[in-house]
Amino acid sequence: VDSALVYAEIANHEATKIGHKYGIAKSLLIFCYGFNLYGFHNRNNRIDNAANFSKWGVYQKQLFDIAGQIDDAEIWGRTYSLQSKLLGWQKKEKESEEALKNALKWFRKSGDELSEAAICTVIGYTYSGNGEYENAFEYFSRALEIGKKLSSKAGPDDNSTELVLYGFMNMADMYEAAG
Repeated sequence: VDSALVYAEIANHEATKIGHKYGIAKSLLIFCYGFNLYGFHNRNNRIDNAANFSKWGVYQKQLFDIAGQIDDAEIWGRTYSLQSKLLGWQKKEKESEEALKNALKWFRKSGDELSEAAICTVIGYTYSGNGEYENAFEYFSRALEIGKKLSSKAGPDDNSTELVLYGFMNMADMYEAAG
């Protein structure tokens, strides 16, 4: 993670210097992903995450600012997805869920079905974990539908067939939990 953040800092500096907004956005995404990974490291080593989350929040705010300037659906989707992760770490479940739904909206708009399926799966887990099985069913079904579609076109190096496997497992787990 440390080396990724060093390269993200260099990329951010260079992109900022020449005003390359997509470069700035991509480097900010890497910063946020890196701080997400630090969260796991810190938790596993019983290190307080407050400073980590504070830095992440600064980069997240910058990411929202630049996303608004370039108005790219894929960047918006990733921005909201990362916001959801930060809010989840901060135990702000309702806000995290809202950010996930915003990410889903933007991934649908961008046509990134793999990310759409991933977000649908996470939202499905959220609803299932809260005992809201009908809502979970809707999202798990959509993820499974996308998985089937993508796997039917999958090449030998494509891992989208895993979406189908996870989709069936999630549906089975949900039915078992619902009784």
